[in-house]
Parts: sequence; C-alpha cells; structure tokens
Amino acid sequence: MENNFCIAPWVAISTDVNGSLRPCCKFDQPHRQKEHVLPFMKDNTLNEIWNGPEFKKLRQAFINGEKPNECRQCWDEQKAGIQSYREIINSQLDIYPHQKKRDFTSVHADAPFYIDLKLTNVCNLKCRMCGPMASSLIQKENAKEYGDKGNAYWHQDKLIGTHNLESFISWLPEINWLCFTGGEPFVGKENRELLQMIIDKGYSDKIDLHFNTNGMLMPDIIIKILKQFRNVSIAFSIDDIGERLRYHRHGADWETIKKNVEKVPDNMEKHVFTTINNYNIWYADEAYEELKKLVGAAETISYDFVYEPAMLSPRNLNKKIKNAIINKFKDKPYFERLIKYVENDGEDLTMKFHEQIKTLDKIRNENFEEVFPEWSERIMYW
Repeated sequence: MENNFCIAPWVAISTDVNGSLRPCCKFDQPHRQKEHVLPFMKDNTLNEIWNGPEFKKLRQAFINGEKPNECRQCWDEQKAGIQSYREIINSQLDIYPHQKKRDFTSVHADAPFYIDLKLTNVCNLKCRMCGPMASSLIQKENAKEYGDKGNAYWHQDKLIGTHNLESFISWLPEINWLCFTGGEPFVGKENRELLQMIIDKGYSDKIDLHFNTNGMLMPDIIIKILKQFRNVSIAFSIDDIGERLRYHRHGADWETIKKNVEKVPDNMEKHVFTTINNYNIWYADEAYEELKKLVGAAETISYDFVYEPAMLSPRNLNKKIKNAIINKFKDKPYFERLIKYVENDGEDLTMKFHEQIKTLDKIRNENFEEVFPEWSERIMYW
C-alpha cells in the first residue's frame, strides 16, 4: 500500500452519540469537517450511507494518494514519529487475513468488519477531559449550572428499534471486531440488548469484542454475556491513581477499580489505557508503576493523548512547561512517545487550562492545588 493509504473507509465505521458516522474515532468530528463532510445516522440507513457519495469520495481521495485534512491526527502523529491509528487499522488485515480479498481500488466497499460503537452518553463519572456528549452526568451538571440541557438524542437508542437495525443485522456475517465505548459501556442498556441480539442470532462465537470502561462497574450479568463471544478484551481507562484519579475522573474510586480489574476472567484480555492530558501528565511515571502492579504486565499498559478539548492537550502548554516535562521523562524509554508528542508545536492554551480548573473547582467544590501541589507550581497556577 502507499505510505499514506488507509483502509479504514473500506473496512471500518465509527458511530458517535450525536449520531455522526466516521471511518474511525480519530477522523475529525463533524464541526471540523470541511472537505469530507460525512452523514449522520439519521440521514439514511447505514447500508446506504456506507456506499453513499460521501464515503465513496473519501475512498477516492485515498486511491488518489491524497491526505485528507480530516485525518490530521494521524498525519500529526506520523510527523512526530508516533505510530498512528491509520497504521493500527491497516495492521488489522494481518489479524483477519481473509479480509485482504477486499478491492481497495474501488470506491464501493463490502460491509465493514471493524466497528466502533459509541451509542450513548450515559455515564457514571464526570471526567474533566469529557464534555456533555460523552457524559450524561456532565450534561446534567451543565443543565443545572448554565441552563444548557444538551441534546436528548445523546442517550437515545441508535440501533435497537430504529431504521438502522436492519442494516446492522445485515452486517453481522462480515463483522470480526466490535468495540463498545461511551459514555460508560457497562451502563448503556442498548449495548446489553445489542450483545444479546448478536448471541441470539448465532454470531457471537465469530466476533471479537473490545470494551473501553472506566472500571467502576463489572456486573456479573455482563461477564456472563461476554463469555459467549469469541475473544474479549477489556481496556480500563485509568489516567491516574488515588486522590488524583478521583479529582480528574470525578466519582472514580481507585480501590473499587482495582477490585473490578481482578474480576475479569482469566480467558479475557485486560489492558490499562491511559489518556495523557494536562491534568495527569506530570504524574504519568508514578501512575505507570502502580498500573504495572495492577495488571501484572507492562505490555498490557498503553497510552494516548488528548486532542480535544485543545486546552487539555499537552502540546498546547507553554514552552517553559513543556521543557520541564521533556526533562523529567527524557531518560525513561516508556515515555519516548510522550516526549515526541509534547515536542509538537501547538498554540499556548495554558491560561485556558487554568480557566477550566477554576470553573470546575468552583462547581464541584474541589481544589486543584491541594491535589496536585507540585504540578500546580509547574504550570504557574496561582
């Protein structure tokens, strides 16, 4: 394949709680899309959208060797020497080699085999890097504080009982990999109904499942359902430990999460995934040591970076702070990707980060300086 080629528009689709459709979760959200503006789930059936003019146009761009601007996150990562999501998606052809039969020279595509489902914003936490579209509790908080009720569609069913269910069912024979995120996927009622439907239709033993969970819930009924699928991997989104975790992911409890990680059956893969952002970056090394103890193997721990909201992205801190971060992690091989990311040029949004701290501390009666004393000095938060 060409160096810039991505198979995602031929093999993958990602839904979001606002009903938007993208080839992957890294593709720009609708408000950033300009050249490649993709439809929403409500616009047509999934089958018609999948081979509609917008997705065909995107496929043609890759056939032509173009680098769509909406894929900027991958281009930025590759420029910084970081493995991009494009490269990860492309590698799926080695995991599912029978999918190599697809014609990547045609703008028409068979049903996707790699599906990322964000069906609801229903969540039990209020993480500082999330917004109301990713957390129903933040949606309620915003309604109380600002009178902004958000959109009721964010927590309505997207497949079950809708015009999209028939298309999804028709895709089942082709699906190899299915990912559930959120919100919190172990809370969402539609997620459970969809999994049971897949079991009832006899496809569960042909599908690999992946979940991203905040780790606060591990219901026995969910484990029973998951055991009926071919392979299951559960990624625990844990960005820090102890009181810092509770502050960053409001409502999280480190001890509860540790117990739930232990509940995962031995025949299921468990991972820890950390999202590096302006709240947790200074303590990433300390958290990493504790996370290794939690899962017992460093190779099951990974991390990525916040891109949105931009004021929480470490590449958008001022240069003095970024240099301190680089100096702290420069002799730690595990954090080589972190250094490359921080070295990326970005707009200095440090003061906007300060503003978010102050706003949420006031609303939630929290104190950043007490929880992050050393880091608050480094970012000149006074």
